[in-house]
Amino acid sequence: MVLAWGVLVPLGVLAARFYKVTPKQRWAQQLDNPAWRHTHRAAQYSGVVLMSVGAALAWSQGQGLTAAARMHAWLGWGGGAGRVVAGARRLAARVEGRAD
Repeated sequence: MVLAWGVLVPLGVLAARFYKVTPKQRWAQQLDNPAWRHTHRAAQYSGVVLMSVGAALAWSQGQGLTAAARMHAWLGWGGGAGRVVAGARRLAARVEGRAD
């Protein structure tokens, strides 16, 4: 999960932010550089897959936890649920045409 949230997702965000125009791109003639989009999408999807694998492993190994480990698990699931709700709200706002 650390690899997903700590490395892949931020790399995808950085690709979307800073690599839309590259140094060797002839900017005025070539406006669309699809490399950033493919890099962004690959990093984000890889992060989601690794996060899902990590969540499945955490779910399957949940028996016999200490109180601190149970609290960590509940906080993790709560944070994940919060991300899902935030993503759904952002998608709904985009579909309705509102700025988020």
